[in-house]
Amino acid sequence: MTAHSIVPPELNYVSFTGEVTKRNHLSWTKLNIYELSFEVTNTITGHSYDGEEKKTNYVLAVETWGRLAESLDRILSTGSMVTVEGSLASRTRKVQKHVPGDDPGKKTLVNVFHTMVVKATNVTILNATETKGN
Repeated sequence: MTAHSIVPPELNYVSFTGEVTKRNHLSWTKLNIYELSFEVTNTITGHSYDGEEKKTNYVLAVETWGRLAESLDRILSTGSMVTVEGSLASRTRKVQKHVPGDDPGKKTLVNVFHTMVVKATNVTILNATETKGN
């Protein structure tokens, strides 16, 4: 077997299950592509060192694009249980704030926020028999 025939595994792949706890409205990008974002909460139950049960909530931001976003808009609601598959993506957002002073044009505070989101390639709604409540 040569080195050329070995295919490395996909390193940027995530899959998780949880409950939709926040859902935004379907929107269009400047390039006329549908975008739908939502948050999924995943609760993990474990035990602390002293044996007590401990629950930890993880909130994951999810983005969907194109036809997936359009189809999810019709059926996805807060409270839906979902399985999400996709990849991690980094998002950067700059927020400018003018600092009060004698010359407001020269004093600007810029905050840069870096966040990680899951760019979904597949979303399965596990309780699809329920109707959309949003």
